[in-house]
Amino acid sequence: MKILVALAAFLLVLGFNLKSVAEDAHKADAASCSKEEAGKDCAAEGHAAGAAHGAHAEAGHGKKAGYGANYDWSHKRQEQVAAIFPEKQTDATKRAVPAKVKLESPKFLAKVSGEAVKLEWAASEGAKTYHVQVSKDAGFNNRSMYVAEDKFVTGTSFEVKGLEAGVKYFWRVAAVNGDQESYFTKSAFAFSEFEVK
Repeated sequence: MKILVALAAFLLVLGFNLKSVAEDAHKADAASCSKEEAGKDCAAEGHAAGAAHGAHAEAGHGKKAGYGANYDWSHKRQEQVAAIFPEKQTDATKRAVPAKVKLESPKFLAKVSGEAVKLEWAASEGAKTYHVQVSKDAGFNNRSMYVAEDKFVTGTSFEVKGLEAGVKYFWRVAAVNGDQESYFTKSAFAFSEFEVK
């Protein structure tokens, strides 16, 4: 790191020195044309220098200074670049978040019997898969209380097994569209709960 800093400082000093040398040379040229010699020769030299500067400026028209003779960002060049590398057209269907899921069965606060239950919901518009979670924790914060979870359910139903009698279960489903181009590929969760008799 110290070497890089030292190298940068050296290059900076070198640049200032070169600029100073160029300015001194320009002043020396100007001094050589003293008032006594301010005749045709000095006038001719000044005219030639001005013409050379004008030609350089004309040649650089449409180019950014400091980027070399081939750096041309004129309107025509921008069109040529756009033809070679066209902008990506976004698909509106890949920007919309899927619709929120509508849960169907078991109904909210329903009492079910048996060790297994089939969770069902309506198909959500824009969904490719569904994220299903079942837990004994109403807030879904304690993962040790999760009974089941599947992030890639392709249908509109999910069977939960190993249920215990007298226990209340909370379940939620979110619609997912993995083909979307944004980070928001999932709808909000739809919640429900049931109790095993």
